[in-house]
Amino acid sequence: MEKDQYYMNLALQEAKKGRFQTWKNPLVGAVIFKELKIKEINLLTNNPDKIDQLNDYGIKINKRIPLELASNDVDRFYLQTKKKRFHHLLELKEVE
Repeated sequence: MEKDQYYMNLALQEAKKGRFQTWKNPLVGAVIFKELKIKEINLLTNNPDKIDQLNDYGIKINKRIPLELASNDVDRFYLQTKKKRFHHLLELKEVE
């Protein structure tokens, strides 16, 4: 666990410098889960990379809970880009 704590501290230091946001870094969460001896979770995400990274780190994802609202004229292109370029798991329903 010593190596995990090292990487977690390094990640937190980088976040304090504004180099990346910890909430977007699944490794930080995985290290915390390991410390708390949490082996399985239900994950709120549309990002398959987060699922893969947590699985690779030994955290089992029991269930993925999607986070999605209907798209509108303002955010449609942004959400389409996330789905197409980043393979986010989105249905992209339109606002009626």
